[in-house]
Amino acid sequence: MDTKDTTDLISLNREELRKLFAELEEPAFRADQLFEWVHRKHIRDFSAMTNLSLSLRERLAAGYRVSPLEIRRALEAPDGTRKYVFVLADEETIEAVFLPEPDYFSLCVSSQAGCPLACAFCATGGRGFRRNLTAAEILGQIHLILAERAAADRLGNVLFMGMGEPLLNVSELRRVLSLLSDPRGLALSPRKIVVSTSGVVPELLALAEETNVRFAISLNAPNPAIRKKLMPGAETKYPLPALIQALRKFPRNYPGRLMIEYVLVRGVNDSEASAAELEKLLRGIKARVNLIAHNPFPGSGLTAPEKSRVLRFQEVLISAGRNVFIREPRGAEIQAACGQLAAVLK
Repeated sequence: MDTKDTTDLISLNREELRKLFAELEEPAFRADQLFEWVHRKHIRDFSAMTNLSLSLRERLAAGYRVSPLEIRRALEAPDGTRKYVFVLADEETIEAVFLPEPDYFSLCVSSQAGCPLACAFCATGGRGFRRNLTAAEILGQIHLILAERAAADRLGNVLFMGMGEPLLNVSELRRVLSLLSDPRGLALSPRKIVVSTSGVVPELLALAEETNVRFAISLNAPNPAIRKKLMPGAETKYPLPALIQALRKFPRNYPGRLMIEYVLVRGVNDSEASAAELEKLLRGIKARVNLIAHNPFPGSGLTAPEKSRVLRFQEVLISAGRNVFIREPRGAEIQAACGQLAAVLK
């Protein structure tokens, strides 16, 4: 059967599934059962959904599917970080990353195949923009990894920090967020979800009003000139002054909701003067800063600053009263660290 001719059920919420099952002349509780098989038990094979009748399972298998992607490759770093390369139905490729911690793990997932913003420090932009992912393709990354790891109860965070700009695919993102929080599925708290964005201002403010997910703002520069060099697509469409103005309007429903991501590139944005300028830019905005030394990738032409320079940058911000953390690279040996995802099969 050609999967392109089937309906994917992973992206349907419970009400939509109940409507579908009504059309199949099945009771609503059957839809809830299927929802739990998919979103709580991460089962894709209808034949394994044993509390559904055999005839219903056969009808579902004939016209529907669960998740439109497959794991093509998985690479593991010495620290246990694991990178997954997925192939979609149209042969596009994306990547997601499993990040282990002592008591839980996080999943870093993609929202687009490629990216239109072409940030200089990110390998994804080098692929160009291919297309937005569907909600089914985004959720599929999460569920396939959870099925492989068989440890959904240890899922700590879902990070929309993989390939692409999530807020340029906001309609599908909204659907995914709703499904992740459903109490009969993963029941994931919004506070365990982080949406990273380069600053798509209208969608950022709207989503912040709608949900209590956390946001990581990919800022990376203390002024428009440096940001234009590092983030030409973002700075052209959503200039730094407009983004900072939006952050000053940001709703503050609870502490720790807003993070500023700052990739340090040697000789570009890593000076003490840049640190002082950054603090001045952020003055009055309640947010912590995460510093990330640039993770190199083939063809980037950029290098990371020395550790002492990163520490001095941090000291300047801390001395001004800012909460600042240094994010250590995870999975750089397998090109799975921040900015290294490109989903190129070799």
